[in-house]
Amino acid sequence: MTILKPITLVLSIALILNACGSKEKQSINIETDSNSNIVLDGVWQMKRAQDVNAKGEAISLPSFDCSTWTSISIPSTIMGGLVESGNYPNPYFKENMLQIPSDSILQNWWLTRSFELPKGALSKNFTLNFEGINYKAAVFLNGQLIADTSEVLGAFNTYELLVKEHLVEGENQLAVLLTPPLVGAYSIGFVDWAPTPPDKNMGIWRGVNLKVSDEVELKDAFVYTSSLDTVNYSEAELTVTATLVNHSEADQMITLTGKIDTSTFTYEVRLSGKETRVLSLSSTEVKALHIEDPKLWWPVGYGEPNLYHADLSVNVGEKVSSSSSFDFGIRTVGDYKNKNGHRGYLINGKKILIKGAGWVDQLFLENTHAYDETQMQYVVDMNMNCVRFEGFWGKDHHLYELCDKYGLLAMVGFSCHWEWHDYIGTPCNESEYGCADESNEIELVASYWKDQITWMRNHPSVFVWVAGSDFLPHPELEKKLVASLKEIDPSRPYLGAAKWHTSEVTGKTGVKMEGPYDYVTPNYWYTDTMRGGAFGFNTETGPGPQPPVLSSLLKMYGNSLNFPIDSTWNFHHGRHAFGTMNKYMRAFNARYGASQTLNDFALMAQISSYEAIRPMFEAFRVNQPNTTGIIQWMLNSAWPETFWQQYDFYLQPTGAYYGTKTACKPIQSVYNYGNHSIYLVNDGLSNLDSVEISAQIFDAQSEQVFNFDTVIYNVNQGSHAISKLPALYKGTNFIFIQTEEKNEVIKNNYWLSSELDVIDPNYENSSWIYTPNIAFGDLTAIRKLGKVTLDISTKKADGAYTVTINNNSDKIAFGIEASLWKEEQAVTPVFWSDNYLVLAPNESREISVKFNKDLGKEPTVKIQGVNLISAQ
Repeated sequence: MTILKPITLVLSIALILNACGSKEKQSINIETDSNSNIVLDGVWQMKRAQDVNAKGEAISLPSFDCSTWTSISIPSTIMGGLVESGNYPNPYFKENMLQIPSDSILQNWWLTRSFELPKGALSKNFTLNFEGINYKAAVFLNGQLIADTSEVLGAFNTYELLVKEHLVEGENQLAVLLTPPLVGAYSIGFVDWAPTPPDKNMGIWRGVNLKVSDEVELKDAFVYTSSLDTVNYSEAELTVTATLVNHSEADQMITLTGKIDTSTFTYEVRLSGKETRVLSLSSTEVKALHIEDPKLWWPVGYGEPNLYHADLSVNVGEKVSSSSSFDFGIRTVGDYKNKNGHRGYLINGKKILIKGAGWVDQLFLENTHAYDETQMQYVVDMNMNCVRFEGFWGKDHHLYELCDKYGLLAMVGFSCHWEWHDYIGTPCNESEYGCADESNEIELVASYWKDQITWMRNHPSVFVWVAGSDFLPHPELEKKLVASLKEIDPSRPYLGAAKWHTSEVTGKTGVKMEGPYDYVTPNYWYTDTMRGGAFGFNTETGPGPQPPVLSSLLKMYGNSLNFPIDSTWNFHHGRHAFGTMNKYMRAFNARYGASQTLNDFALMAQISSYEAIRPMFEAFRVNQPNTTGIIQWMLNSAWPETFWQQYDFYLQPTGAYYGTKTACKPIQSVYNYGNHSIYLVNDGLSNLDSVEISAQIFDAQSEQVFNFDTVIYNVNQGSHAISKLPALYKGTNFIFIQTEEKNEVIKNNYWLSSELDVIDPNYENSSWIYTPNIAFGDLTAIRKLGKVTLDISTKKADGAYTVTINNNSDKIAFGIEASLWKEEQAVTPVFWSDNYLVLAPNESREISVKFNKDLGKEPTVKIQGVNLISAQ
């Protein structure tokens, strides 16, 4: 069998920089992607339309001079381009954002670029593809309007424009007139997570390319697992779908040629002139789509995220006409309801407890690949297995490729930005449905859904498509979404909304979104049975503010930052109900005692964040199988802020990062704040032969008052109650719990008060924002612990240090923070094995840190803690 090679274009093409009639033209080799499409990303020129005295027909001629325009790197937003070019330096510092004149930015803008085609190139067919334009555009090419704003409309639509008749051999000029999203636009949206960008993210925010083919074009290729043996995993059935477009007037006999791993196949099809056909092939038609002993894609912690590569081409005679190349995974996704009606998810037939957090892009969508990769590495390092994308984020496929690579489940769907009047600006049915209820809005959102799913459906990490966030789609819209999903992606389940609703189209969602979003005490997660507590699948929740470390606070606010917290902090909090940290500070001051200095607050805030987030994840693990998933709100921040982040905008982990990392370790012993018992949780798919658990309790004077040891055998997946602990003595107590499995020692330390946190029992006083307390525990004894000196030794290796911390005193060492510095700058990204430690008297702990070994000068380790005299 002869397998024809994918189409390869050997084109002597020059990419023109500083074009538009400029005398200074620089030619470089044009970039093509893996499918030999001509990439039109990179340097474009932009200018506000009111400052351009010309029409699109003139601007899109190669002779037009735009040499004085601002350069922008596409994909980008207008604001991203203005910041990149130095027009608005450091917009995230203090209140600089308020000085940006949004009225002069939220206007029409021209974007242009040139490219050259060699002689003979026009024998082929060309499709101009825009993967994302926000919000409307008129597109001109070589003096001709090829699409207007009635055709190019909507942030999440993709566009394919036939342009062969408008192209010329030699220099071509492309010009795009952008129109911003106005009131009522179904656009990219930041809600109470961040301020609204001055440009509302208008721009060519995803890639642009010229797709090249001969007579027949292959597009929208998709490979999915249609069936899998989930008992022995010995065989799988694949289905291949693709759209074939015959651009010629003549009938064409074509051969679809494919290679998946080492298997190859061909399949012949006859297309009529100008016919477009969606082809779907299974192992019935193509035996090679039956896979023996498949290497499965698994979420992190459950197996390896194996990927396969597919090469597909359509051949007319002996000539390759068009091709497609991509990675995919063999895996199945299913959902189920537990006995209480809560929805859960299965991967390859196995129930997976979802442990994740909510993603957001940077405010101007300026994410780099390196920045995003660090974040996905952080998710894995925190022992989570899921990222929720509320909104179809990412300016290219890289974000989802990272999820594929690292085995991170991606929960993908629409944003609540379109569900509230305050954000979209037009009337909304906020009691039942989102804002899209007019026929034109329904059609637009339905087209978004189809385009986005088609665009990213080959990524095995995506395990569910979520149609609504806070509300269900309008029934007429939901019917379209369900029908479309059945047609374009039968391999994944549909979820009507991320909140508990009953749809007349699809029934009960089976997931909840009842908060909290502001601070709650640790016992909340175990004792609440009405809202966000540990039952079901909580698709977004969290203990509210998670202030960054001191070095990041100073980057945000400057060295003159006021303390105690006052209104000068507010701009970098959340928005609306989250515009202050009052609820958080009330609890913080009552429980830990008021900080007297900014440095003390910054350290104690990390300890508070650690203590607050850990029981959330632990409770959802302990309460299995009534729990099926938990999504922390949020994972990251769109800009420097104090709310909702496990690491900050500068990629510096917070205390919440390490609280999550401890809580989500695959094997862990846990203290239940509700019934004061110890549990062992195992989130793996295999049983453990034996696990040793020990616990010690120390009082505030560092005296041991209780100890406990036991061994349990044949520990299967799930949660196991071990032993109830005695009542706490007067004053703050410290619990040291240790798990040992296969000689791996896992520590989990708690600090508790005999004066318990008491949640307000009156449900009417609770809300989606938070549930108040009528009494707080007293942890102020932490500030009165006896002072200690730590002995520190550091061993250096290539891009990693091992740090040994010895507490040779008879006192507890509390809140030990390790940080990495290069000169006067905190190092990021940074991967500590553990942090914010509590060391028992005479305890020694070894931790490690990995960092970018290309830092140049070696960094130094700094140690501080609540009751340290010094660290030597």
